[in-house]
Amino acid sequence: MVVSAVTGAPVRGLTLDPATEREVYRQAGELLRRLHQAAPARPDQRRVADLAARGRLWVHRAASLHLLSPGEVDLLRGLVDELADAGPQPVTPTHGDYQPRN
Repeated sequence: MVVSAVTGAPVRGLTLDPATEREVYRQAGELLRRLHQAAPARPDQRRVADLAARGRLWVHRAASLHLLSPGEVDLLRGLVDELADAGPQPVTPTHGDYQPRN
């Protein structure tokens, strides 16, 4: 699915009172919930493999920049391996880049 940009401004650049900001995020959460429920969950091994590959890359990058201790690297590599071995997991439609600028 491809969605075009809509008129408006990113929330991050707005000055909102706390109640309005909460309402904006509540509405965004509601839209995200509706997206996740747009299709029934279905088992998907490819998505699991993609996430595991991305996890391995992130751990490698963080380790190469010395952002993690050796113990943290071992722990995260083990968790990514568990994910890779988990078999097909239920997936639903996702935004893939959910953050205030979007």
